[in-house]
Amino acid sequence: GVRPAVEGAAYGVLYGFGAAREATIVAALRAYLGGTAEHARAAGGFLDGLFQSARGVFLRSPRLLAAVGEALAALDWEVFKVALPDLRRAFTRFIPTEIDHIAERARTLVGLAEPEDVDAPVPPALARVAGALDAEARAALEGWL
Repeated sequence: GVRPAVEGAAYGVLYGFGAAREATIVAALRAYLGGTAEHARAAGGFLDGLFQSARGVFLRSPRLLAAVGEALAALDWEVFKVALPDLRRAFTRFIPTEIDHIAERARTLVGLAEPEDVDAPVPPALARVAGALDAEARAALEGWL
């Protein structure tokens, strides 16, 4: 058979020329991730080839990101552990701003709340509670410190 990275790269080139649709790429990826442990491991190679030839397809495709998420969520834990290194390696093709974009889309896809602004001031009520807890801890540890 065709090596997974070559197959992924071919799909990327075909997509770039308009000869492969997003749904076709999603189906090919699902076939890898939904198969045996060895097939799941090969999914990383498939994505690596796809990202080499057409990173933009993944950056613009909500269905492809959703397919990756759904397929990964359905994997058996042992299969996931086998596939993870190659999947991680495939995503090294993206630059940091693209990774941030993918992470934001994935966060939205799984329904995680907007991250809090770490530079925002601490709300006064929370500061009072934290101060009271700190004072209690200090008093409890007074003989120990």
